[in-house]
Amino acid sequence: MKTRFIILIIIAAFGTKGFAQLGTPLSQFSGNQVLYNPAYAGAYEMLAMNLSLRQQWTQFPGGPRIINFNAHSPIGRSRQAVGLVYTRQEWGPLVGNFVYGNYAHRIYIGQGVLKFGLQAGILNRGTNWNLFHEYGVDDPTDYAFDPDGTGRSVATNFDAGVGVFYMTANYYVGASAKHITRPRFDHVRINDTNWYSHMPTDWYFMAGYRHHFNDVWSIRPEVFVRYVPTVPVSVNAGLHMYFTNNYSFGANFMTGQKSVSFVVKAMVTDNFRVGFSYDVYFGPVQSFQRGSYEIMVNYYLRDILWDRRTRRNE
Repeated sequence: MKTRFIILIIIAAFGTKGFAQLGTPLSQFSGNQVLYNPAYAGAYEMLAMNLSLRQQWTQFPGGPRIINFNAHSPIGRSRQAVGLVYTRQEWGPLVGNFVYGNYAHRIYIGQGVLKFGLQAGILNRGTNWNLFHEYGVDDPTDYAFDPDGTGRSVATNFDAGVGVFYMTANYYVGASAKHITRPRFDHVRINDTNWYSHMPTDWYFMAGYRHHFNDVWSIRPEVFVRYVPTVPVSVNAGLHMYFTNNYSFGANFMTGQKSVSFVVKAMVTDNFRVGFSYDVYFGPVQSFQRGSYEIMVNYYLRDILWDRRTRRNE
């Protein structure tokens, strides 16, 4: 009975709601938009690279952790842009690795750029059964745990996404869909029955506007909406102040996680930007964790097209 109960917990966590949790947007989503919308590739007219780490629910054992690296750039002076995204997500015994290639076609319209994007790659999901052995929550006589005796179960699937994005020097708006192939993952086999789940399609909408008070101060409200059929709609609304284009501070309110994220960013050189955010939670989760933190580092490889204004909507 105990084993069956744990298995059902695993299935629920590794099923559609678990997938939805692991797809939770980063607090610094405006600097990581290529993760959610492939059409964002090439937004800076130069090579842009990003490395970020998010530790969610500190002090909670096995709390979600996200490591992300992405790079994207226009192809010379053409209308095409490409990008590469790698993400590793950990949540207790569950591990996910995502590797995607992004392609965007750009159409210059007036003062802005309209972009259409495609994303394709592989999605690898696994379960570390050894963690259950260590805590003694499994029944060693039940083959449902660690069925092949290796301590891990892994599955790999093809995945794809699409997106559209329009941006000018002062505002942007976009929409995208990820996991449109709805990859299937088998979890355990009980009484000759395979328990599996499909990764749900994620739908995103993002928009932001930069208002300049003068040559030094500006403000940017932004909104990021995520819809997944298995969970309530999540709305992230933010407001950020800029001092010149080198420093910013602000906050995001996230309805899905019932939290407020405080964000600061700084350009330490012409090529490097660093960001840090800390999330404060409300509701039931508040009592057993001490918030979440996120660190982000951006590197921009300049060329003759480089212009500081191209980073205005970040």
